[in-house]
Amino acid sequence: MSNDHLIANWVLTANQVEIAIAKAAEDKLDNKDVRKFAVSLIEERMPMTHELERFGATPVRFDEGSRRDQAGRTERTAAGTAPRAMNMTEIHREIAQRCVNTAEKELSEAKGKERDECFLGMQIGAHHEMINSQTVLREYASPELRAVLDKSIQTAESHLDQAKQLIREVANRDHGQSNSKDEK
Repeated sequence: MSNDHLIANWVLTANQVEIAIAKAAEDKLDNKDVRKFAVSLIEERMPMTHELERFGATPVRFDEGSRRDQAGRTERTAAGTAPRAMNMTEIHREIAQRCVNTAEKELSEAKGKERDECFLGMQIGAHHEMINSQTVLREYASPELRAVLDKSIQTAESHLDQAKQLIREVANRDHGQSNSKDEK
């Protein structure tokens, strides 16, 4: 496998985690500006999927079947079977599935302003990780993929700035009627 193929799969998986978490949160968020932010994450990251597929990346499906399969792998490993051979792309996807599962659980347990802050906190951490990993990965990429990564990093930096601003606003704002779910 070429560097570009491996890097594109890595970045696509991270991209899809961002989309999956934003989709899971979108209709649960209380603050209209945070909801708009979730929608913008989805809309601005979707085109990156197609760009990364040009380098041989294959999308990941975060669904119930993946969760059941993941649980089975955990049980088999815990039961004392021999460890599987390492495939870094597959390992990254398993980690991504766990991240999506954890985010969905955390978002379902939080309410109102706390859920908005939880989502934004997740986005701040995820975007720092995305920027840092892609900055390193771009050093191993072809010039063509570097251009894609540069655009992705720029988008992640913008999203990070937005998330930081929103979390400050949410932390300092009382949720009034003008900001409730009723005003979508």
